[in-house]
Amino acid sequence: MTRVACIGECMVELTLPKDGAAARVGFAGDTLNTAIYLKRGAPALEVAYVTALGRDALSERMLAFFAEEGLDTGLIERRADRVPGLYAISTDAAGER
Repeated sequence: MTRVACIGECMVELTLPKDGAAARVGFAGDTLNTAIYLKRGAPALEVAYVTALGRDALSERMLAFFAEEGLDTGLIERRADRVPGLYAISTDAAGER
């Protein structure tokens, strides 16, 4: 089996719709997006995501999201003194930034 590791930082993405709807929490980043699309495009490919996460609630949700996408999470370091970064975007009615 072919194995790939994507190394980088995933961020918490807070989406603020301009229509006033509730904010949505998601996870994104270039390396994470690459890992997800590799896995979706080639399901037989073993794709690991390598990063460091905290032990907080958002890190737990992020880790669960990685696993739901079929990514190998065995190489993720967990650190009690760290939390993930967060950024916010605003979207129009069509969901565009």
